[in-house]
Amino acid sequence: PLQTASLQGTGGNAPNPVSGVRIVLTGAGGTFTVTTTANGTYDLSGVPTGTNTVEVYGDDVYDSAGNPIPDKIALRLAGVLVQAGVASINGRPIFLPERAAGTEVPSATGTTGTIAAGTLLQNQGAGIALSFDVATQATFRSADDTTLTITPIPVDQIPVPLPAGLTAASVFSIEPAGATFDVPPGLSLPNDASLPTGIEGVSLQRLSLETGAWTAFGSGAVSADGTRIVAEANGGPPQTGLIAVAVQPFCST
Repeated sequence: PLQTASLQGTGGNAPNPVSGVRIVLTGAGGTFTVTTTANGTYDLSGVPTGTNTVEVYGDDVYDSAGNPIPDKIALRLAGVLVQAGVASINGRPIFLPERAAGTEVPSATGTTGTIAAGTLLQNQGAGIALSFDVATQATFRSADDTTLTITPIPVDQIPVPLPAGLTAASVFSIEPAGATFDVPPGLSLPNDASLPTGIEGVSLQRLSLETGAWTAFGSGAVSADGTRIVAEANGGPPQTGLIAVAVQPFCST
């Protein structure tokens, strides 16, 4: 007989619960959907065991007073293992911040558009910027959303821990997730963690939609004046989604 188990967890802007978040689990056993309750929790019971993909949608969510919350970032976690006889619990709240204002990418052929040379995509409030120095082709997962946005994420709210030995200095989301660039853009962001000039091992990590794990895509350096972190040449993100600037723990002097 088919073995089943349950997947449980919490969705919202911790510590504030959010109801109405859709949790969609897809695997060999089919697709299962549930929405978070008033206290932000969810419980998918009767899910076939095995490795699944979990997608989280915050496009129809409400706060504890029943008020609708504006457009929320979506999240996709691959490689979620559901085991027989146990409740697989997402130990971290799923953080769904409001999506920042963005830049529409011209898309004459549906999911593919061209970003003009010299385009600067930035979140001015957070100081995070992607610079497209040459004409760049962007390919999106859906023609329904071709607006690129950058939204900062609290470093303690990432859904999947970074690789062992690394700690997050900064985390942000480029939406919509899963879009690819044929030429990686430049990346620059504030040195909010006060990393010292000359520090080595600044790793730029992307949460892979395919594996559900963090994957290094480049390295960064602290600017000469110590105020910003800049990706090495051609070292910006090749794909959108959750991005982390990660370092080995260090002691400031």
